[in-house]
Amino acid sequence: MEVTSSEQCSACDPGKFNNFTAGTSCWDCPGGQFQSTPGETSCLFCLPGYFANGARSGFCESCPVGRFNDVSGSVDCRACPVGKFNDKVNATQCQDCRPGTFAQGTIENIVCAQCPLGRYNNASAQADCLECEVGRFQDDLGQTACLSCPNGTISTSTGAFVCTACPAGKTSLGFNENLVCDSCALGKYADIAGLNECLKCPPGSFADKLGSASCSLCPEGSFQDEAGTTFCKSCSPGRFAEEPGSPSCDPCPRGTSSPLEAQSFCQACPLGRFANDTGFLECLNCVPGTFQSAVGGSACESCPPNSVAKDFGQDSCELCPPGRSTNGFQRSLECEACLVGYQQPSFGLNCTMCPAGFFRPVPGADVCQNCDPGTFGNSSGLTTCALCEVGKYRDSLSLSSTTCFDCAIGTFTPGLGREQCEVCPSGRFSQSLGATSCTPCAIGSAGSNGTCASCSLGKFSNVEGLDSCKPCDPGKFNSKWNQTTCFSCQPGTHTADLGSSVCSNCSAGRLFLELAPSRVISVSLEDSPLVLGTRAVSPGPSALMQVVQE
Repeated sequence: MEVTSSEQCSACDPGKFNNFTAGTSCWDCPGGQFQSTPGETSCLFCLPGYFANGARSGFCESCPVGRFNDVSGSVDCRACPVGKFNDKVNATQCQDCRPGTFAQGTIENIVCAQCPLGRYNNASAQADCLECEVGRFQDDLGQTACLSCPNGTISTSTGAFVCTACPAGKTSLGFNENLVCDSCALGKYADIAGLNECLKCPPGSFADKLGSASCSLCPEGSFQDEAGTTFCKSCSPGRFAEEPGSPSCDPCPRGTSSPLEAQSFCQACPLGRFANDTGFLECLNCVPGTFQSAVGGSACESCPPNSVAKDFGQDSCELCPPGRSTNGFQRSLECEACLVGYQQPSFGLNCTMCPAGFFRPVPGADVCQNCDPGTFGNSSGLTTCALCEVGKYRDSLSLSSTTCFDCAIGTFTPGLGREQCEVCPSGRFSQSLGATSCTPCAIGSAGSNGTCASCSLGKFSNVEGLDSCKPCDPGKFNSKWNQTTCFSCQPGTHTADLGSSVCSNCSAGRLFLELAPSRVISVSLEDSPLVLGTRAVSPGPSALMQVVQE
């Protein structure tokens, strides 16, 4: 612009400058520069991130999204290089796409996108993502690496975002970079697809083939106590496995045994045998004195008292026969004979003392003997009976043999051990029970059959031990009992018979005179100087004088 002298100097417009005095015009700011203030002598460089690409720029423009400017005075902004992006204005540089992403889109719209499934990016500022190698996979977006297929799965192509599960009986362990599934080894199994490792067969099972999808159970009678084996072990004798798949064999319970190996059950002990602990190979015989009457016994029972088991392996005990016992002891081997003074009348009973009144002089009695007549037993357990004492007896009809009985009155026993008492001989008697002898009948009495009686009227006894009283002679009498003599009739009386108890008066004209004891004479009334009117009749040494009234 031209300035006349009549005009004033004008300020350069924004976007122009004039660096001379007396200038006549202003110049446009060159590209990459700007001037926003009027009347300036120079333009300013656009800062990094800005640009000015035309004349007369009064300001710098911001670099748009997707472009940048890292120097001053630029006339344009550059596009972000491959793998970089810018999502802001005024950018002085582009940002690298981080690992796991890549740059895509137009220059004005470049963005970092996440690596898709099956791909990865492990570096920044990348324009694309790499495919996962064979045997690896990536099932997530924006990842910086691929993952190895887990054990039990494989990947056979690149770019896999999922691994394929190994079928049952197989797995992969990374040995072949998970490219193939390997069969499970012997003793192992995989029962479902995709197991990360083959499992050991648990105790009680086995796998004897490669690639097993399951383990076989050990059959009955066998076991396996370890994991991961190819075989089972047989149960040893004394043990058993009742169910398939046993991790161990159980010992045979009490009362059973197993003599063979590989058994699924134990045999019950037979009669007469037992097993008192577990794990018996053979049942034991009951020892003598014991028995077992049931199958499957865990102990033998002692023979009860008065029974025996003489041999091994008995299922019952034999009762002791009559006359023998075990004296109340159990577990006996022999029945012993009952001792003297003891009896055992039946099978299986104790020996017991002979009751009172019985005895046994020899051992082994079934029954005791009753005491013989003339003997007795007043206590139990007698080996012999005592003789009845003098004055006592016991006969075979006695109800009790525990005592002897007193001889009855009028009887006696003169010695020991009598069955019967003797009747006192004639003229003798016993007044008390249990007499050992008889006493003669006293004078004035007589007796028989063991008793004495007073002489009755008209009789007498003038010596001891008479069996009968004597009658009074004629002319004598006895009017009292128990007399030792007879009395003469008084004069004027008489007795004509023996044994008179009273004298009778003489009849008219007669009398009897006793001249002296034991002598009577007969005097007639004519001859008698003593009595007038008498006469003698029946003359003789013992004649009576009969007085006859003329």
